[in-house]
Amino acid sequence: EYPRYSPDGRWLAMLSQDLRKSYVAPFQLTLYDRTRNRLSPAVSAHWDRSFHAPLAWSADSKSVLFAAEDRARQHLYRWTLGTRAPDVVAQGGIVSEFDLAQDCCVFIRNTMGTPPAVFWAAPGEDERRIDRFNDELMAGVRLGEVREFEIAGWRGEKVQMWAVYPPDFDAGKTWPLLHNIHGGPHGIWGDNFHFRWNNHVFAAQGYVVVCVNYHGSSSFGQEFLQSIDGEWGKRELADIEAGTDFMLQQGYIDTERLVAAGGSYGGYMVAWMNGHTDRYKAYVCHAGCFDWVA
Repeated sequence: EYPRYSPDGRWLAMLSQDLRKSYVAPFQLTLYDRTRNRLSPAVSAHWDRSFHAPLAWSADSKSVLFAAEDRARQHLYRWTLGTRAPDVVAQGGIVSEFDLAQDCCVFIRNTMGTPPAVFWAAPGEDERRIDRFNDELMAGVRLGEVREFEIAGWRGEKVQMWAVYPPDFDAGKTWPLLHNIHGGPHGIWGDNFHFRWNNHVFAAQGYVVVCVNYHGSSSFGQEFLQSIDGEWGKRELADIEAGTDFMLQQGYIDTERLVAAGGSYGGYMVAWMNGHTDRYKAYVCHAGCFDWVA
């Protein structure tokens, strides 16, 4: 999908999946060489991440820009023809849209604590923000701290987790814990400013909010992504429970006020948790499936 001709007309770049291997096979960057009538994978043969549209060629037809997830973030990358791995052009947060003219790039980035903003970047120069749309609004909003943890999840395997704290957080007090469980299941809780499930809105009500990127989440490699195939629920619950255990060890979480919420597959997980543990005092199951037969 998303075919794009190089400016010199020799190459056709596109994204492709080998669905014979897996229904969640990664999108690969594939090049069609029009002079040799040859189709071949490019960088992704050596790179365990999935590409995202759009694609953009450099003016000299020697490199392709694209976005890709890596460890709960989405960066803007440049792959130069003939090399094995891409270089980062702009770090996420989440870099969503971008455009390229000559060697200058404009892109949109957001993080867990900042709404989308527009940035400009050029070779040899520091990137700079070029919009101010939300400055006045955000100046009147008090946000809590965002922390990132690595916990020992299912069978002790490493799992990434976010924690978002209330604006008036005091580690000397005890706070209720809210799990915000992402959908998919092959999605992520990325470093992004979510407009429907905004973690700061939950945290502002007095919760410490945690977001576990459980087994099956994207951006941590294909093996991790496919690890839950045919066995949904087991590894994910172990990871979520490990997140709860980790937070209880910090000393500021109330053991009697643990809750969980999620939408879509997050809702499925909330229903799964309701049938497997009585540890949590409340659940929010939003648009979640709980009976695959019916």
